[in-house]
Amino acid sequence: MNIPQAQELLEMGMFAEAGDALEQLPDDLKQAPAALRIQMRVAAAFGRWDMARGIADTLRHGTPADREDAASCYQSVAAEHYKHGRVEEARTLLRRAIGTWSGLRAQILVDKRFATKFIEQFKEKEERREEF
Repeated sequence: MNIPQAQELLEMGMFAEAGDALEQLPDDLKQAPAALRIQMRVAAAFGRWDMARGIADTLRHGTPADREDAASCYQSVAAEHYKHGRVEEARTLLRRAIGTWSGLRAQILVDKRFATKFIEQFKEKEERREEF
């Protein structure tokens, strides 16, 4: 197996198989950003939010593809925190998502996993932050 094959499995929704494919890679390739992006998405697919967030923390300063995927991961982890009533942690992660990839802001503002009131308050606070 190689990274493109693992990516193909991921894109087909075969998350366990994509994870297995990554396990078969040589150790040095397992730490390649492309492999980490796949591993992060596999972890998120299985609800391993701490692991996914940890990988996102590693990728957030990388290439545009790394940053975009890390930001998307932060958004998903934020939604999970929000679902469990951890509103402040959700806000923190959404700010981190936007700070990692500003292009995600518009998508966050229409994300149906968050209540409209939460998004409105988040948007207001972000706009006030930008004033300073």
